[in-house]
Formats: sequence, structure tokens, C-alpha cells
Amino acid sequence: MRILYIHQYFATRKGATGTRSYEFGRRWVESGHQVDILTSSAELTQESSHSQVGSAQVGGMGIHVCRIPYDNTMGAGARILRFFLFAIQATLSGARLPKPDVIYATSTPLTVGFPAVLLSWRFRCPLVFEVRDLWPEAPIQLGWLRPAPLKWLARRLERWIYRNSRRVVTLSPGMAEGVIGTGYEAERVAMIPNCSDNDLFDPDFEAEELREREGISGFLAIYCGTLGPANRVRDMIEVCRRLQEAGSSITVAILGTGREEELLRRGVREFDLRNLRVEGERSKLQVRDWIAASDLGLVLFDRVPILETNSPNKFFDYCAGGKPTLINIGGWIADLVEGEAIGFAVRDGSPETVAETLIRAEGDTEELKRMGRRARRVAEERFDRDLLAQRALGILESAFAEDRTGP
Repeated sequence: MRILYIHQYFATRKGATGTRSYEFGRRWVESGHQVDILTSSAELTQESSHSQVGSAQVGGMGIHVCRIPYDNTMGAGARILRFFLFAIQATLSGARLPKPDVIYATSTPLTVGFPAVLLSWRFRCPLVFEVRDLWPEAPIQLGWLRPAPLKWLARRLERWIYRNSRRVVTLSPGMAEGVIGTGYEAERVAMIPNCSDNDLFDPDFEAEELREREGISGFLAIYCGTLGPANRVRDMIEVCRRLQEAGSSITVAILGTGREEELLRRGVREFDLRNLRVEGERSKLQVRDWIAASDLGLVLFDRVPILETNSPNKFFDYCAGGKPTLINIGGWIADLVEGEAIGFAVRDGSPETVAETLIRAEGDTEELKRMGRRARRVAEERFDRDLLAQRALGILESAFAEDRTGP
């Protein structure tokens, strides 16, 4: 098959965001398929080897770039503008590419559905749409989308995209329920969560050189990812205040960037927090080493119901690295963490309880190691990238076959 993969934020392991499209795409190429990636320059401009890319070959895939810069520190207006600019440019650029047999488009943002549907019409080929976050429900619950007319339009757009998709892939059970709740047929929805790159992470690697270089001698908890309002990483200021007051030797390292990065840095200065390190953005390869150096990984979200459906990349990276997870909300990941005994679910999310849980974890290093071994087993048995990439490919092949023969 020839697969057109539309993802606004495509990145390789040299980048600082999720690599799902890169990992899936290169595996599909290895399986004998042709893959064209239609993306923006948002992540590729951060990778020196691709800083001037227009079109290139990466991992056997053709990469076709719409030059639209973007970063997590932008305000809502600037971000929305770039969503629509990409939708327009992707439609025009995609129309000039070779005819695909199937289109695989992944959100967010939801506006990726515009070029996906239009190109599926143009090429008369099936569309498989992947839902990484439940838009527009997520921005509505978070208060980012307030005017009633905009909510109505966004929900109409969501249903229009689903109606024009042969299949919908979601990243969590809650997302699947949300898609089905719009009236989309349940039998056409598949759940393929984010994945663990077990070939990249070595659970036996302890990264002593990094710990020595960074001056880390005690217990290290790490957060890797976006520093936006929805992630509530700002709570770590209060968590670290409590840890410091309790005389704990725990260090918390924050790897990432976003609109709340400066808030964290101000908190460090204002409260003289010697145990909170704001390290800035790191590539996936660098994150791998920091996870190896850590004792526990943090998954943090604001206490908004829709965020309990999330499928956070960082959780699957922690599992691949053989590290337990502390998550601060409920939902399917919290259920998994508790059910498999691979970490701690602090469902009330309060800084006090998070701090108490970290102190308790620091005091039982042997149980932490057992949790970590179980986490790696879960990564291998349930979330291995090879396994889930093949499952996604099967959905594309099924959509292509149905298009030729009829459902």
C-alpha cells in the first residue's frame, strides 16, 4: 500500500515530542509499504539535520513539510492561527503528492481532519482518523473554548470528520467511548494506546554518569513533557516546598517546555527550592537517559474529567525504562498503575498527598525495584511498539481492502 500519514507535529527521536508517527511509519516501510508523511516544521526545525527541510527521506519515509513554526509557549490565538494555516497548506501540498491507497490522519488538533477528508475525496481513497485527545470536548472542559457558537461549530466538525472516516483509532478506552457517544458505529472504532519503545530503553542501565554530572545523589523523581495549564506541573512547587520542609533528600526534575515553565522557575527562586530542577526541553534520546537515572516517573494532569481519558507518552516511556509511575488523577492509567502494581495513583491530586507518597516511595526502594520490573513486563506484553504498529497497519489494510471490495 501507499500510505499518506498526516501529522502536524511529526518528530524523530532527535525531537522533543511524541514519536508515534515516526515509529509506526518506519515499521510500515520495513513491512514493504510506501509512506509519505505530511507535517509542519514545528518539530523538525528543532532537529539540526532537518532544519531547512522541505522534502526529505527519513527512515525510508518521504517527509513533506509545510513551513509553519509552532511551540507550546504560544498563546491561544497564535496556536489556532497555525492550526488553520496547516490545514490549508497541507491540503494544497497533499494534493500534489502521489495518489495514496489509504490516508491515516492523527489529531490533535482537530483541524487536521480538514485536509484529511478533502484529500480522501480528491484521491477517492479511505480515511482512517486517529484521535489522540477528545477534541473539542477537552478544550471545552478546560475552558479554552467558551463561546457557544464555536462549541457548536467544533462539535459539527468532529462529527463531519468521523462521518467521512472508514475507521477511527483512539488511544484510550475513554476516547473510544467519546467517539461512540457522537453516534459513530462502535464496530468501526479501534483502541491502540500509546506505545513503549522497548528497543530504545534499557531497564538495567542506571545512568550513573548523568547522575554524577548533574550532582544527583539521592532519590530522583522525573517529569517529562509539556508544561501547560492542563498538566498542572505547577503543583510541584508546593510538593517540593513540603519535601524540603520535611527534610527529604528527594529531587524532582522537570524536563519540558510550555507556558508554565517560567512560573516553575519563579517558584524555585521565590521559595529557594534546592530540590526542584527545571531542566528545559530535551530530546527523546536525552529523556531516555534521564529516565534511566531516575527512581520514579511522574504523570501530572489538572483535575478535569476529560483528562482521565489521556494516553500520556511519558507513562509508556517510564514503563519501557523499568520505572514505577506516580499519577495524580484517576482514569484508565491510574487503574492500570494500581491493577498491575507498577506505581502509585494519587487520585485526589493534592500536593500534600503527592509529597507524602514520594516520601513513602523513597523509604521502600526494594518495592520500587519490583514495581519497575513489573512495569517493564507490562511494556513488553501489552504496549510494545512493534506489536501495536502491526495492529494499526492491520486497520489500514482492512480499510484499503474494504474500499476495493465494499464493506
